[in-house]
Amino acid sequence: SQGNAEGLFRVGLIGGVNRSNIEGAATIDNDYLYTFHAGAIADIGIAPIFLIQPQLLYNMKGVQSTLHSEAKLNMAYAELRPMFKLLLTKSLSVAAGPYFGLLMSAKAKYGSESADVKDSFSPFDFGLNGAVEYQIKNIGIAAQYSIGLADINTNGPTGNAQPSRTHNLAQISLFYLFNPKS
Repeated sequence: SQGNAEGLFRVGLIGGVNRSNIEGAATIDNDYLYTFHAGAIADIGIAPIFLIQPQLLYNMKGVQSTLHSEAKLNMAYAELRPMFKLLLTKSLSVAAGPYFGLLMSAKAKYGSESADVKDSFSPFDFGLNGAVEYQIKNIGIAAQYSIGLADINTNGPTGNAQPSRTHNLAQISLFYLFNPKS
């Protein structure tokens, strides 16, 4: 049975691992960077099998060099994801929606050297996010994938044509939800 989500309201915590990359022109040296995400999540039932699932995350993105594994770009975002969730069964669901990110920091690292490069990138990121979730009672696991639609290279040096670059991100998340009224 699909269960009845109508009137449901739960809040909780979410966190997990990220596999991040940056795609676009001249990104042949890009390899996956493994980082993390953490934040708050809610399930708000609006119909028997439909929920709204907002997520507010501290989300680490970036890229690592394939040629020089000690060369990395770490980018931290505050990210809002207003997701629309469909219950397939009582435990299994799919969710999709946009995401909106605000760049908190960007650090280029090479070995022990580090440089603040936040001013070189767009302060905003946005795209689409999708998820498959499996939940038993209050605990769940989600496989999420985000496709960036915003060019993050818009603040490069003036006079130089910067290639368009976007984020892509695969995540495995664990979450815990509870009813604050109970």
